[in-house]
Amino acid sequence: MTVLCPGLFADHGITGNNFTAIFGEEKQLTGSKGGTTLILSINYHQVITNTVGEGDLVCEGSAGETLGKTIPISYYTRFFKEDGITEAWYTLGPFDSSANGTYSLKLVADQVRSGVGELLFLPAGELIQFVQDINDPMPAVLDVSFDPPLNGEGQLTGPLGFGLVKLFIDFNKDVEVNTIHSQILEITGSGEAEGKSIPYRFYSVDDQQADKITAEYWMGPLDATANGGYSVNLLDGVKGIGTVETTIPAGEIAALTQGITDPLPAVKSTLNFVEVLDAINDITDVQFAQFSIFFNLAVDPDEIDSKDVKVIGDSEGNKDVELLISDGLAGHSTAESHKRLRRPTRA
Repeated sequence: MTVLCPGLFADHGITGNNFTAIFGEEKQLTGSKGGTTLILSINYHQVITNTVGEGDLVCEGSAGETLGKTIPISYYTRFFKEDGITEAWYTLGPFDSSANGTYSLKLVADQVRSGVGELLFLPAGELIQFVQDINDPMPAVLDVSFDPPLNGEGQLTGPLGFGLVKLFIDFNKDVEVNTIHSQILEITGSGEAEGKSIPYRFYSVDDQQADKITAEYWMGPLDATANGGYSVNLLDGVKGIGTVETTIPAGEIAALTQGITDPLPAVKSTLNFVEVLDAINDITDVQFAQFSIFFNLAVDPDEIDSKDVKVIGDSEGNKDVELLISDGLAGHSTAESHKRLRRPTRA
């Protein structure tokens, strides 16, 4: 916490809550802040809270080329806290990268009234002097990766037909996160895959990392009959932060060669039929038990019927019941099949 204006009335000093975080010990404003705004937090001690508001502060150029220039500052909100403290927030900016130089943040006279003793206004005074040395945001793609990853030759291989592949795009912190969405990509084929595309959908964006913003997309379902080269293209519309009009140029951000196969049809999991029977053991009027069989996506749903499953076991109490799946299932496009079987007669 930085003590400001120590001479502004005894016991009525002003403290800046986040000045060090913004300007640092060197009192400099740096980085990609052109066109952006910041929130300043200031504590007023022993003042009348409702006199804190718009017009309390100004930010003016104080040396060289900044003389006569200003940085906009506006009142945002205020809170009354313990020990006679009023915390006020102000927005500073948007900043102009073409107006770098030295600035002075000042309290304006006759705006904030003292709350102790004589009802006097706080006088004008400098809160902080800082050097602005900023540039405009330059949004960019930092990295693109896949899960499962491409091999060393940039190929996507394996039994991934009908499956999904995760696509991760890392952007720098200069990107406006609200412009990252489902309509910024196009995945198009070339060569053997000319005229084809890979469908995708937007999944999530993580903007809580210190040095990047990561967007996650899901590619697929993949088609093993459409192998070949593909380009991941970024379309127009991913913008930079602030009011300065900056965008990432449209174009290819990644390339891959799809060389996948379809997986073999298989059962992923089943519900033990014995547990189903045990659950309805005391219900004498129930004649059917229902359970689910989960197949992988290589199984054709049109090939699934009541002949695919048999229930065998000890007829005297139905112990050691097994589910037998026929070998005739093939194809693709379903993940789950529900079966309804007649309950075997208990001895």
